[in-house]
Amino acid sequence: MSAWAPLVFAMSLVALPALFTLFPEMTDAPLWVRALIVGIWLPIVARTSRRALTQSEQVEELIGPALDRRQQQKILASRRLLLLLLTEKTRLPSHYKFRLYTFDPERQALMPAYAPEESDAESWQLGYGVTGQAWKRGEYVTARGDDVSNGTFGLTPQQQTRYHHLKIVAALPIRNDRDQMIAILTGSSPIDDGRLINQDGWDRHQELAQIAGRILMDIARIDVPRAGLR
Repeated sequence: MSAWAPLVFAMSLVALPALFTLFPEMTDAPLWVRALIVGIWLPIVARTSRRALTQSEQVEELIGPALDRRQQQKILASRRLLLLLLTEKTRLPSHYKFRLYTFDPERQALMPAYAPEESDAESWQLGYGVTGQAWKRGEYVTARGDDVSNGTFGLTPQQQTRYHHLKIVAALPIRNDRDQMIAILTGSSPIDDGRLINQDGWDRHQELAQIAGRILMDIARIDVPRAGLR
């Protein structure tokens, strides 16, 4: 019976108006007759509405926790896959480290969705750093030598000190199937052997970005610009 509650509720709502529409002569019935009909109709509506509301709450209680668990499992799976992809499957020398950033519309900044170490993650304002510039321009951006850690990309003095050890950085936008940017994959290293930005390095960086994008879109369900994996 409970499975039919929403349908019964909907039918009960329209029953009285439909009755008077189909039989307009009933509007001329004595007042006590019309009052009796309304008196019967109102308790039916009240009862079916309570049943429909109760069923809705029961369904929510059953589905809500399951959906939450599913989302948490997707986030965990995404993190594990990104860890494997960006550490062991880069096919580049191990001194190259990759970080994944997604855009947070509320903060108007690129937030770390994956980094080799939690303490090693820093958010980037749009247009600042190689990562922020890649988002602002919507294209692949690189920096080598002193340009990595001087004021070329708007780094603060503190950031210039922090990143002084890096010799090369390359950031590549990740796009969804509608060609919208959803993330930035940034690679960096204290050693510039040229392998990150030569043709082979570009191909591998692009391959990593495409796979990371599929993880975000198909598993984490992040296919619009927003902060993710939280």
